[in-house]
Amino acid sequence: MSGAAVPAGVGGLRGSLRAAAVTAVFAVAAVTGGLLVVVAGPGGNWTLASNVVHSLLLLAAGWWLLRSPDGRHVGGLLLAAGAAGAGTVFAAGWTALGWPGWQAAAWVQLWLWALFVVPLFTVLPGIFPDGRPPTPTWRWVPWLGVAAAAVTVLDGALGPGPLPTGEQPAPANPLAVGFSPALALASAVTVGVAVLAALASLAVRWRRGNRTQRQQLKFLWYALALVITIELVGGLMPRPVAQVGYFLIPVLLVGAIALSVRRYRLYDIDPFIRRTVVLAALTALIFAVYLGVVSVLGTAVGPAPGLALIASAVVAATADPVRRRVQRAVTRWLFGQREEPVGGAGRPARAVAGGRRPGGAARDHRHRGGPRAARPVRVGPAARRRRGRGGGPGRHAARRARGGGAAGVARRAGGDAHGRPPRAG
Repeated sequence: MSGAAVPAGVGGLRGSLRAAAVTAVFAVAAVTGGLLVVVAGPGGNWTLASNVVHSLLLLAAGWWLLRSPDGRHVGGLLLAAGAAGAGTVFAAGWTALGWPGWQAAAWVQLWLWALFVVPLFTVLPGIFPDGRPPTPTWRWVPWLGVAAAAVTVLDGALGPGPLPTGEQPAPANPLAVGFSPALALASAVTVGVAVLAALASLAVRWRRGNRTQRQQLKFLWYALALVITIELVGGLMPRPVAQVGYFLIPVLLVGAIALSVRRYRLYDIDPFIRRTVVLAALTALIFAVYLGVVSVLGTAVGPAPGLALIASAVVAATADPVRRRVQRAVTRWLFGQREEPVGGAGRPARAVAGGRRPGGAARDHRHRGGPRAARPVRVGPAARRRRGRGGGPGRHAARRARGGGAAGVARRAGGDAHGRPPRAG
């Protein structure tokens, strides 16, 4: 599907206009707050830029998803998170300029960030991608995420602070309570449990979902794989490059969520996955083989000018066969036996000949609602008694086999088994 706009997504045209108005108001608030922080002094940094851009990204993705009937719940959640992020940035700008009520604006920053971050990790996985839990049994997972966000908000609002005013020393939270350590512990526990439950619900949806839902989840898995790669490689890169990578993490995740919910070019993700896996495996192989050859030969013969040339030759000799094997394996995982039609066609026959039921067909029938596999017919007590006396269906079948067909008619007429009439005399 191309993800065309559907005006009936949120109550028709009126709902679309309301969503657009909310998006525009909070987008202006995010940009204004960022400018206020920059004008107030040396407050412009990567954190501020990330908060502004990510708030705008969530607002835009939420508005786009709200235009589709399938994206109402996910779009509303993204829009609410973007609005919370925009409010946090605007409150930071208000506090930085010291306008009237800056203490209240600083206090708002202590807890509003929780609505900007926590629901994306606790509530969203439980309702992704269709806005509903995978099964009614898992309906408690999104509500647990809501509870985790609420406890985190209370922890920030009633915690000791300090207020984010940019001053040193920063003033403490005037609304702090004595049981704030208990709130901090409850927030950490509920958020951790909610995240684990949300990830488990994603696994259940993958197992029980149909083909379309699995394709939608592939967008998210692909983005998560890229995020993990950025986190692992970021520590080895220069600081500016690592900051750009960290800046792109929310962009990858939100973009994958929006495209998968709208089912935009849904089945084009498989070639990207295949190429990425092949490229990553080939790159890792090249580094490993090159370093291994150089290390082994360097230890054995000592420093020599031809070590790099030998290592390059070994890499060139092993790269193409490994690429073919990895590409074949990934293609088989994504598309089945597309590149090996003869072997794929012979697999069910080999399974039946070996006394096993073809597992692939059984899984397809179970997941796609097809016909169930035939089950053995149970024989009742009466049939078993007849079979024990030499009767039963087998006796009648043998009798029909002996007397049926043209040969049986010929024998009954006095002819031979081939239907020829008896010889005279």
